[in-house]
Amino acid sequence: MDTSSVAYVLCRIEDDSSLTPISEHEDIVDGVAAGKHQIEVEDFDFSYGLYSDGVKVASFAEGRIGYREWALRSGHLEYWCEPHFPDSARSQLPAFRACSASNSTGGR
Repeated sequence: MDTSSVAYVLCRIEDDSSLTPISEHEDIVDGVAAGKHQIEVEDFDFSYGLYSDGVKVASFAEGRIGYREWALRSGHLEYWCEPHFPDSARSQLPAFRACSASNSTGGR
């Protein structure tokens, strides 16, 4: 995609408020659709923002910002399972297996 024609960038908002670019869109309608898809289908953990020339023009799931950090500090989570691994690799991680076992038994 020609970056000179890209008007909107969808970014994941990390817990430390840094931005990770996810996708580029030529119009706001495509950007908003991508943001909604990201929070409703792809990623239930992070907040997203749609930016144009460095200015946030839309935000998605802002309440998720900093949740994991707060939950770990306050004791609501004992550890965090990193969700950004492919399923094949995720099942090989000891922490993921522990999270899966904990979630299937209803524990934390």
